[in-house]
Amino acid sequence: MLKCNATKSISENFLSEKRKIMNDNKKKDIRTIATKQILKDTVLSLIQKKSVLRITVKEICENAFVNRGTFYRYYPDLYGILEEMLDDFLHCTGSTEKYTCLLQTEEYDCPYSICDKLYQNTKYGALLFDEKISDIVIRKIADYSKDKYVNSLLNSCKLTSEQAEKIFYFQLNGCLAVNKQVFMNDGKGWKDTRNLIGEFIQSGLRHFMK
Repeated sequence: MLKCNATKSISENFLSEKRKIMNDNKKKDIRTIATKQILKDTVLSLIQKKSVLRITVKEICENAFVNRGTFYRYYPDLYGILEEMLDDFLHCTGSTEKYTCLLQTEEYDCPYSICDKLYQNTKYGALLFDEKISDIVIRKIADYSKDKYVNSLLNSCKLTSEQAEKIFYFQLNGCLAVNKQVFMNDGKGWKDTRNLIGEFIQSGLRHFMK
């Protein structure tokens, strides 16, 4: 009986300690998420006033009321936080309106959906359209959507992989340029522009359909 009680006590202590560790980790995770969001919100606020590459880590920390050590705990440098902010944008929710495309019979979500996401999340506009980081923006969007888009083209059109990739980058760069114009015009005509560009792209793709 004593041995059984001792074993039970050890087991209960172990579970109690495990729960304590899990709760501590959960609190740390919540604090981490909250702190990182404060840093990213601060950057979004600062880039409304000046080019992102003119912002310093010191300036971010002063405006976020954190020390530099806290910033570097989460990000190696300014580019590190910018990359994460672009990831946030690409994974945020866009419009619920579907596209209809010649590539497939059913309605679909745009592979990168810049128009939709920006329309619903305008705070990212100054980040997306900062010319100083345009190469980073294009690379991040390509990492997120190029394979999906190119594979759709290859399945439905008489194109080589190289040709499909060129069409992807042509469309992506054009999409960013048009969205910048709409963004600078406070989003006026967003839906009409979206439909116009979509119809233009579909008309061009018709020539290559299998």
